Amino acid sequence: MSSAPTTATGQPNHAKRVIAAWLVLSVITTPLVAGAEAVHPGPLGRATSFASVDVPGVELSWVKRAEDSDALVLRLVEWDGRAETATVTLRRPIRSARRANLLEDPGEAIPTTGRTFRLALRPYEIATVLVEPVR
Repeated sequence: MSSAPTTATGQPNHAKRVIAAWLVLSVITTPLVAGAEAVHPGPLGRATSFASVDVPGVELSWVKRAEDSDALVLRLVEWDGRAETATVTLRRPIRSARRANLLEDPGEAIPTTGRTFRLALRPYEIATVLVEPVR
C-alpha cells in the first residue's frame, strides 16, 4: 500500500503539483508590499536595503520565512530571457545558502562570502534559495 498523498482520482502527489502551480502564479501576480515606519533614532540611517541584486534583468520577487525552519526563502526571477549570473547581497552575513524547489525542499549548496552569494539563472528561470543568516 502506498503512503503517498492521493486525490479522489488516485493520482499521487497531485496536491504537491497544485501547490507548486499556486506558488508560481503567486510569484508572478503578487506585488511587493511595503509599509512606512515613523521617523525614530536608530542605527540604520535614512535609507537601508535588506537585499540587492546586481543584474538589472533579475528581480528578487519574494522574501519570506521558510515553512519548516528559520531560514529565509528568496525567489529570484530572470525576466530578460538571457542566462545570467547574479550576485545577491543581504544586509546581514550569510551562514549558508541552498537552492530549493518551490516546495522549499533543499537542493545543492551555494557558496557564500560574507553577505553575498552568486546564482546562475537560466532564461526566465524562477529560482528559490534558502538562506540561513548568521544570528
